[in-house]
Amino acid sequence: MWFTDNPWPPIVLFACLAVVFFAIWTSKRRNILLVAAAAMLVLGGATYVLEKSIVTDEELVERELLQMTDAFHQHDIDGTLEFISVQAEPIRGYVRQAGDLLTEVHTLRITDVDVELLAEGSRAKTHFRANGEATAIAVGRHRFSTRWELTWQREGETWKVIDVERLDPISGETITPFSWQ
Repeated sequence: MWFTDNPWPPIVLFACLAVVFFAIWTSKRRNILLVAAAAMLVLGGATYVLEKSIVTDEELVERELLQMTDAFHQHDIDGTLEFISVQAEPIRGYVRQAGDLLTEVHTLRITDVDVELLAEGSRAKTHFRANGEATAIAVGRHRFSTRWELTWQREGETWKVIDVERLDPISGETITPFSWQ
């Protein structure tokens, strides 16, 4: 979305103005008021269409994040690796290792996603929580609550992960990627 992160406030404003113009029209019966009410409804609809047609870089990065975590949830390691830069070999190794350690990711819920653009729009940071339940070879079925911070870099027309930090869910301090906290 563009001029707001949420299209609904201007849409609600236009709808309220349409109701006000219509209410005044019912008592005064001036056609211009009815035209103004209709114009407000058209502006509300146009705002919705405009907001949905404009996709910001933040929204693109968030979409990539959700597609990557969905691939991981499906245990599609190759699909997950498509979102990680080929220059970030240590991170690619972590993903492969996680794929080897986990036999199944039963549930995965991504929440509190925050995207910040950096370096004049060529990099981005995402901060998010990932909660769910998975079965690992070493510990069996286990519930997890995690926080992550990923650094993304624009590579051509796509965004790729170049750095990963796992954070303690409570303190926010950096912890090892495979900690069972």
